[in-house]
Order: sequence, then structure tokens, then C-alpha cells
Amino acid sequence: MALLTFNLGVEAGQLLIVVACLGLLWLVRRFAAHYLAPVVTAATYAIGITASYWLFDRLL
Repeated sequence: MALLTFNLGVEAGQLLIVVACLGLLWLVRRFAAHYLAPVVTAATYAIGITASYWLFDRLL
């Protein structure tokens, strides 16, 4: 039961982050559409850098 509730909490946290990011993108689109491309580019690079770090950290 403890493992189930822990996993549900982790999944709920991930969903919360996704919802927050989608809300932020919605706000950018609604109020500052000209900033959308740089925000998406910065987020893409941040995700890629983090993923690359974790990959190399686990490989080495």
C-alpha cells in the first residue's frame, strides 16, 4: 500500500508540473504571442540539456 500511494503521489506531481507548463504556455500565447518562439526554444534546450546530463551521468 505504501508503494502504491508513493507512486500515485509521484504521478500526481508529474501531472501538476505538466498542467503548470501548459498553463504558462497558454498565458504566453494569450498575452505575449511574440515571446512564444523564444520560450519554446529555451524550454527545449533546457529539457535536452537535462536529459543529456542524466544520460551521461548514468552511462559513466
